[in-house]
Order: sequence, then structure tokens, then C-alpha cells
Amino acid sequence: GRFTNWEGKSLLVFGDRCFFGSTNGTVIEAELTGSDQGGTYTPVCVPLFDSLKSPASLKVGLNARALVRAPIELEAKLSLQTDYNVALPSAPDQNAVLQGDRWGSGLWGTALWGSTSEKQTFGEWRSVSGGGSALSVAVQITTGSVQPPDVDLVQIDLTYDQGDIVT
Repeated sequence: GRFTNWEGKSLLVFGDRCFFGSTNGTVIEAELTGSDQGGTYTPVCVPLFDSLKSPASLKVGLNARALVRAPIELEAKLSLQTDYNVALPSAPDQNAVLQGDRWGSGLWGTALWGSTSEKQTFGEWRSVSGGGSALSVAVQITTGSVQPPDVDLVQIDLTYDQGDIVT
């Protein structure tokens, strides 16, 4: 994956942990929680564009869904990207916060250590708009909890209409 908007001057991977030095001299461990130094952030997935076996035909998007596995239902924002241009809409609102405390930060005797929720599969069809010869469906999810997001993007489905080639 590609990471953007990190104000880092240096980067180091030690074991399976990633650290970077910020512009103000702070050392920050990346991907430790579901927040960006206490604030929200929005992971985005834009799969490869696909001409859908008909590169010369215009395709118009109708509906899309993102199947995700997570312990809680997430609100994913879907948008149709066309002809190799990525133009993302504004980020969605923050999702529900996972319950539980991060080790070393909770109060002994009152903290909830982890969640007993099993992962479930969620995916709801949503209307998308746009058209082009190559399409991709972008998925955005906003998080800001102390728990790292435990989300698997399983698949993305798209329905579309295809125009005929006129000669």
C-alpha cells in the first residue's frame, strides 16, 4: 500500500514495527492504533481499473458493494472512478468505535481487554454514478479509535450498463 500525508523525516522498520521521525522531532510508531495521533484518518482502496473485456465500449456504473469482514458493521463510502482518473469524494464520517482498551493504557480492574466479537461479513449495495471505458470502485472507511481496525476487504462488486459499439 501507499501511505500519504505522513510528515516524516525518517523511516525505520524494526522487526514487524514501523517507526518514523516527525517534523517536530517526535518518534511515532505507525499502525499501532486506529487513530492518527488521537485524530481520525481514512484508509482508501482504489483497485486497478478494468475495461471489463470491452475496452472500446462505454460502461455506466449502477450499483456497487464492498464485502468486508469485521467485528462490527462499518459504514464504507463507495465511489466509481473512471478512465484511470481518481477523484475521491469527501471522507465518510467516523465509524462506530470498537470496544476495549489498548494494553498499557487502560485502568487495571476497569479496562476491557480486547473484544470477544467474532468477525462477520457485511456488504450493502449502494448506487454509484459515472461512466467511462475503464472503471474502478473506490472504498473509503474512516476510523479514529484506540483499537487498531480489524477489517478485511474481501471483494468489491459492481453492476453496470454497457453501450454498443457503432460503426
